Amino acid sequence: MKEKKVKRELLIRDQVPPSFVSASITKNAAPEVERFDHFTVGDLVDDLPPLETIKADRPIREALRKMCAMKYSQLPVIQGKTCIGAVTLESILTLLTKEDARGNVAQNFMDRPVRRFIDRNSRWAQPEDDLLKHVEWMAEKGFVIIGSRSNWKSLITNYDLVHFFKKRTEVFLLLREIETSLRYVVANILGKTRLKKALRILKKEGGSSPSCIEDLTFDELRQLIVGNWQRLECIFLDKQKVDSQLTKLRGLRNRIFHFRAEITAAELTSIWRLRDNYLGLAYRLAE
Repeated sequence: MKEKKVKRELLIRDQVPPSFVSASITKNAAPEVERFDHFTVGDLVDDLPPLETIKADRPIREALRKMCAMKYSQLPVIQGKTCIGAVTLESILTLLTKEDARGNVAQNFMDRPVRRFIDRNSRWAQPEDDLLKHVEWMAEKGFVIIGSRSNWKSLITNYDLVHFFKKRTEVFLLLREIETSLRYVVANILGKTRLKKALRILKKEGGSSPSCIEDLTFDELRQLIVGNWQRLECIFLDKQKVDSQLTKLRGLRNRIFHFRAEITAAELTSIWRLRDNYLGLAYRLAE
């Protein structure tokens, strides 16, 4: 129950992360602004490995063997050079259930051609399509086919979608959890009275003091921690190390949020470690 409570408090204290689009794109936009983040169906296709297919006249047992071996839930069905749709585990089970209800499940069921099992609700999408417009369909049906029947390119699934968004949102979520964990820890260690006093001392650029810890920028939060080290040392332990970590993290945040810069694998690993550390401190306080 305490873990649930602290998680709720962390979420309540949370702030919405900056938009993926860090600049307004207008007719008079600076020429150096060459792109902005707009997710298309084609963005998923670029990262996909070669796709397995099944010919329409092959027995359904062959499709099932492929699907089980590759851990796929669907396969594009090819007739000649044309993609005529996809066969899915759901479409196979649907036909099997219907045949069983009629008492028609014969021994040759697994020998029937794949074309009989094609999912009639297959949706086609183009690489330039807005990806977000297909998300609800994929959530319900599990996949879309890319291209056209005569010029098809690939098939994307819910797994591809989840993997794609994980790669693009992971660092934002990690940074958010670090920041909310720090705010939670500082607020709970200092207590309301000491926190108000610390906030009064910490003047913002305009000359006024922040009214609550949520009003602080990340660097102001770092300053608050360093400036009240005597009270916070019991949980953060090493002042120089914490100050160095948060200073480096501030630089990473600026690169990611304001300049949309890519980070290295080593930097992502470092962020993961900090997130686990500071989130762990928050949960320790809740025990």
